[in-house]
Amino acid sequence: MVYSTKAIQANPKCAEAYSNLANVYKERQQYHEALEHYKHAVNLKPDFIDGYVNLATAYVSVGQLEQAAHAYIMALQYNPDLYCVRSDLGNLFKVMGRLEEAKSKVLTTDNIVIKCGFFD
Repeated sequence: MVYSTKAIQANPKCAEAYSNLANVYKERQQYHEALEHYKHAVNLKPDFIDGYVNLATAYVSVGQLEQAAHAYIMALQYNPDLYCVRSDLGNLFKVMGRLEEAKSKVLTTDNIVIKCGFFD
């Protein structure tokens, strides 16, 4: 936590430093603090895909599934071909009982795998 805090003091516009600090809070199960720092990170750097993914997992940890889905969707807006994020979002939709949306994420994921040539 000390290094992340020093990094933030040195460069308060460094999204990665806020995300690293949030990771420490998340590991300590201080999810609300983690959420605040992840949100700040993606506000500083709107195309910060890892920030959105970390934000999503923190939201899941506190049971805010709609917000988690939104964070995954934001990550996919910057890179729609991220297999792991599509899979996580599909699984989240399944848990939420949104089976059609879950299925569409799986089908999209399968198309990406095929497109990449893994089944050629």
